Amino acid sequence: MRRINTRTARLISVLVLVTFVLSFLVVASAAWAATGTITGSVVNIRSGPGTNYTKVGAITKGAQVEVIKQAGDWCQIRFAGNKTGWVSSSLISVKATSQSQPVVSTTSSSTVSATGSGTTTVEVTGTTVNLRQGPGTSYKVVGKVSKGTVLTVVDKSGDWYKITGQGIPVGYISSSLVKIRNNVATTGSSSTQGSVAQGTQNKAALVTGQVVNLRSGPGTSYSKVGQLVKGDTVQVLKSSSDWYLVKTESGAQGWVAGWLVQVVTSGSTPNMNQNTNQTADPPSNSASGGTTPNAPSNSQEPEASLPSRGSERYEPQPEPEPSPPETVPVVEGELTGITEIVAGNIQIVTVSLSVGTAYETKSESGHFVLTLKGIRKNSVGDVIGLDGKGATQVQVEERMEQYPITLLTFATIGKPVFGVTPSQGGKELKVFIKADLSARRTGQVRVVLDPGHGGKDPGAIGPAGTQEKDINLPIALEVGRILSLDGIDVAYTRTADVYLSLAERSQVANNADADLFVSIHCNGSTSPDKQGISTYYYAPADNQVLYSQEGDRRLLASSIQKALLSELARGDMGVRQGNFAVLRETVIPCALVETLFITNPEEETLLAQTSIQLRAAAAIAQGIKDYLVSIGRK
Repeated sequence: MRRINTRTARLISVLVLVTFVLSFLVVASAAWAATGTITGSVVNIRSGPGTNYTKVGAITKGAQVEVIKQAGDWCQIRFAGNKTGWVSSSLISVKATSQSQPVVSTTSSSTVSATGSGTTTVEVTGTTVNLRQGPGTSYKVVGKVSKGTVLTVVDKSGDWYKITGQGIPVGYISSSLVKIRNNVATTGSSSTQGSVAQGTQNKAALVTGQVVNLRSGPGTSYSKVGQLVKGDTVQVLKSSSDWYLVKTESGAQGWVAGWLVQVVTSGSTPNMNQNTNQTADPPSNSASGGTTPNAPSNSQEPEASLPSRGSERYEPQPEPEPSPPETVPVVEGELTGITEIVAGNIQIVTVSLSVGTAYETKSESGHFVLTLKGIRKNSVGDVIGLDGKGATQVQVEERMEQYPITLLTFATIGKPVFGVTPSQGGKELKVFIKADLSARRTGQVRVVLDPGHGGKDPGAIGPAGTQEKDINLPIALEVGRILSLDGIDVAYTRTADVYLSLAERSQVANNADADLFVSIHCNGSTSPDKQGISTYYYAPADNQVLYSQEGDRRLLASSIQKALLSELARGDMGVRQGNFAVLRETVIPCALVETLFITNPEEETLLAQTSIQLRAAAAIAQGIKDYLVSIGRK
């Protein structure tokens, strides 16, 4: 009997312990149960809590998500069904469905020493520093203070001060971002007290140009050191005439043209990156030497801008800068290779360099000369044979002037047209050579279709979590099916959810010996109100090979745009020129179509409907057929 009682007692003890542990876990889980509303226009979703983690998607303003947990200045969210990722806590408004923050103890773990009846004050040493609800970076930001602001210390908890000040909310500030001042009397606050960051003269610049060059000095004669896209926000350091020296999220500095940015005070720019020499909060995992791949970053995540074509994957038209002066900076480097692709009567010769630098072109009788300034020949051969119909070989010669130069002399047949387009930040020069401007393709009609994005690249993501890549593919496959029924040979860049680079997409088109190429996308914007249809082509006057197709390229884009407007009856965003890589590096007539705005809630709903996808596909196919009829190929 005693043995049975002992077993029973043990069983009861175990049950009590399990119940206690489970209830604790439930409470702990509930403590983080929360919903969030995206407040940034278009916000990047990352695989971890920091900007150094890979981008797994983007989400637009107003989207509702489940907040799973917080780490530093980042929130882990659940979106698009059961997918998870991280967004900057500064770009999401979190509403707890139960207690979402640990309770802040009113008893400090240590106290600030003060003599007599004096009160300790501190002065902010960071440029712009967060005030938090509790003593740690996991707590909500309740305000910001600027460098030089004097605060009164109320309490201390670990490495954090609880502070107050005139016009400043009570909050906690990291002790590493302030310095202790002499004690002052407790009556009133210091007369030297600074102001909240929103009231300072710190300036920020919002990029208004589609793609804006970042330069090494205040003028177009200076070399490009990077690029910004529309919607980016940068810190303004100083100005010179019509140019601003700015600092990007990554810490890079450069000059931008003043007419391509809007300068405002930091306080009126909620998505401003506060990346300064001293971070606004100490890192969660402090270590010297910067952020490691596994360490969360405390930098605010910038908004994604124009996610379909304005990200790193698509390259909008650069800003219209004034013509540069004759003196162009020369950067010394090496020639690393020369390769050729032949597409019908067009050759594409890719000249690869170790650096981007200045170059000149000159046409002579029987020759076309490309002069690379500052470039050494390296180990590239003296003569490179070519297989196309316009140029038979390239002679490579190095000379020494005030700096090394390398001359590439193309031996031509007849009178071909040449065009040169920089790529990869100037490290590649694409030399286009067209042998016969009047020649058209004969035989069976062939079309190349490119479903945009795919695989690890989701493209734009709508408020409800719809991924652009999942819309582009079924539309493209249906376009191909319809064209095939009409006897047209169809090739695709992808037929499944796989990733291809932009260069690979253009290469498929150039190698296919096709009549035309169409890249299919959904549009995206930082504004959820944008809606409508647009179609792009590219035929710049400074590349005579592409410009020779200007009529065909514009006609193809116009035919598709007209058919889509007729079928879908949405807003007309127009037919436009766009300097996108897939249009710039494809040598046959081509167009890029933006069906509807996936970032617009109404149009996202439409795009997700199979019936709308089928109608869009039918319209694109009809536009292609109308074009083929117009040029006499049908």
